[in-house]
Amino acid sequence: AAACFERISEMPESPEAAALGDCSELWLSVARDMLKRGSEVPLDVSCAAAELCLAVGDEQELAALLSGSSDQCQGAIPQTMLSTLRALRHGMLPLSNELLSSLGTQVFAMLSPDRDESDADPLLSCLGRFHKPSALQARLVDRLRLCITLPALFALSPIKRHRDAAGRLLQTWLLKAVRQSVAQQEPLLDFAVACFLHFLSRLALFQLEVSQGASAYPDSSKISAFLVDALLRIDPTRIGELGGTALRVCDRVRYFVDRDMPTSDKVQKAAHVLRYVLEKRCPGLGIQGGLLHGARGMPAELFALRQGIAGTPQDRRLPEALHAEAAAAAPLQLVLSGEVVPEASSTS
Repeated sequence: AAACFERISEMPESPEAAALGDCSELWLSVARDMLKRGSEVPLDVSCAAAELCLAVGDEQELAALLSGSSDQCQGAIPQTMLSTLRALRHGMLPLSNELLSSLGTQVFAMLSPDRDESDADPLLSCLGRFHKPSALQARLVDRLRLCITLPALFALSPIKRHRDAAGRLLQTWLLKAVRQSVAQQEPLLDFAVACFLHFLSRLALFQLEVSQGASAYPDSSKISAFLVDALLRIDPTRIGELGGTALRVCDRVRYFVDRDMPTSDKVQKAAHVLRYVLEKRCPGLGIQGGLLHGARGMPAELFALRQGIAGTPQDRRLPEALHAEAAAAAPLQLVLSGEVVPEASSTS
């Protein structure tokens, strides 16, 4: 049934699609029932039920399964993760904040010392396929967001080959962001750093560190350092420029809030962690270029302009200036709204 739904989704106007659409809710209810029964059903049945949820596009059910917030069969999670990434790669499933956070939760669990180290190999292989032409059905911004965030968690892996493979993935996508920024004149590197900060602020491990008060943020600092090292390895002759871009985004975050959680300050705390790592790696690094320029890559799907900004006269003028800049830069709306940005042929 999952294979049928997946195939028919590629032909939405066909009579078969209409016929299957009429019974999709029935199939989905059966799949949900199988998942809720957890370990009472065989593992292959649970995996098949998760596949059907994917094919029908039941994102909430998948997020609940991957987050571990339900009583569903935990044994189906590794295969469900791979199936979810495959669906995202083929553009069959939207990448929501909840789904990405749930994937992050499971990647972190996979890195536990009591887990089989071979569990991570298929995941890294699957993430590597997001750079292939077959993944062009997915939005560039979604692929960039996935491949800047999930590989960074491997900073906590005790296995060197996994850290090395994840580092190469990070470097590949950061380089792609840099090249696209030049080719398309769009701030994709700024966008990538902003997405990383948003992801970091929602990780359970980061929220635990925040709750500890006077925390040194050990795990989130390792994850941030992993990203920074990959960024600075892109071109050792441009460390100031690349590090300055990331530092600029950290500085600009104070003018924005998490769109879904406007009263939370966790994204600002995540920016402080990344800023500390950047300044430690490059002690002489300063904010290069204008501060206002750094706001151009803030994804509107994740961030909203903070209300009631106060401070210096320059700070008070920033909201109007930011809105004016966004309105004046027509191509920028493609990045801010999350639409597909055409990829330069040299980086496809």
